[in-house]
Formats: sequence, C-alpha cells, structure tokens
Amino acid sequence: MNRGALMVVVGVLAGLLAMTAWRHLHEGTGGASIAGANAVTNATPLRAADQEPQAPPAGRQGNRAKGAMSAPTVPPTKLVVAFRMDPSITRGLYLGDRWVSPPNFAFSQEGKRYVVRARAQLVDGSTGSRVDLDSAEWSTDDPKLVGITRGDNGEIEIAVDRPGTAQLRVKAGGAEKIVQVASKQFPDAMDVSFRQ
Repeated sequence: MNRGALMVVVGVLAGLLAMTAWRHLHEGTGGASIAGANAVTNATPLRAADQEPQAPPAGRQGNRAKGAMSAPTVPPTKLVVAFRMDPSITRGLYLGDRWVSPPNFAFSQEGKRYVVRARAQLVDGSTGSRVDLDSAEWSTDDPKLVGITRGDNGEIEIAVDRPGTAQLRVKAGGAEKIVQVASKQFPDAMDVSFRQ
C-alpha cells in the first residue's frame, strides 16, 4: 500500500474515532446521540403493514380520548454484520480491537488474499445496544470466492481469494441478513467491499 493510501486510511480511522468519542461523551447527557444513525441497517425489507399505521379495530375507537397521543413506535431489533478493523492500525493507536458495522465496509490489503474477522450482532433499535450472536449460521453462494472459517465466540474469518462478486448470508436470532461482497485484484493488493 502506498503512503498516500495509508494516509487516507489513517484519516478515516481518526474521523471514526472522533465520532465514537463524541457519541460516548454525549450519550445520556441530553445531547444529541448518533447511536444507530449509520450503524443500524434494515435486516429485512419493511412490509406495507409495517409502514402504514393501522386503524384500531371497529368498536374500539370510542375507548380512546380525542387528542390522546399514541405511544411512539419503537424501532425493531436489527441483525447486522460487524467487522473487526485492522488491528495493526487500531492497536497502534492504543484502541485495542474495534468492531464496526457500517452499511459499506471497504478496505484494501496487501497481497493476493483479503482476510477479515466478522460476527453477527443484534442491535436494539431503541437504545442502540448490541448483543453478539455466537450461534449465527453463515453461508456463501460462491465458496471459491469467499471462504468462511469459524472461530471462537461466534467470530468467523472471511477470506477472499480472487476478484468477483458474491453474497454472504447470515441467519441468527430469527432474522436473516444478506451482505454483498465485491472484490478487485491489483498487482500488489486485494480491494474488497462488503455492503449490507
């Protein structure tokens, strides 16, 4: 990886860390919270029934006082795939291991093989809290492109060995997530993008 690309990666990491620090500083203090603003994605498409409010059943409309407010809808729990950021970068900044679940996760690695660790998480839509899922089922539609090796505590290792596109499927907690994988091979590096 050339020096310019490394500087871009370090700049992106610094921005992510600043945003994370700001979020932790302002949560619970009445300030704006961005928890879940970008990290939570839809596990499944919304059905029409979920998008439109339904009228109360006939005969029950009179039980409700005029002008009474209904309870706010609570965002549902979502299944996301969290990726471990490159430890050589985060540990060098004394951050330890960092896991992220953006809608698009893309990085380049030197060599002819791209390797990243991932795990399934359930994200509570109302609080943004996360639960790691140790018993998630992982599969791919192209095992020659995307290799999956199970590890400890529900973690998996994803290895991408050639350029192309594939789907990564995760089932856990009664939900299913499909992650689109796209890879490009360069003379000295592999560039891989995961879109969930």
